[in-house]
Amino acid sequence: MSRVRLIATDLDGTLLRNDGSISGRTRNAIADAQAAGLQVVFVTARPPRDVAAIASHLGITGMAVCSNGAIVHD
Repeated sequence: MSRVRLIATDLDGTLLRNDGSISGRTRNAIADAQAAGLQVVFVTARPPRDVAAIASHLGITGMAVCSNGAIVHD
């Protein structure tokens, strides 16, 4: 059986609430995933500048798939 090493998540309506905020529960889940050694990757239609701000706010580093898959940003 394979071990999970990566979580890929959409932002709008998935990770982010409708008002653009991030719940404490979601924030904690991301922190727990990272502490367990999982890589968290955003996959979104948003441009890299928007994704970078959200990632910085959550303490996430690494790659993101942006602009509907047109850009892989690190």
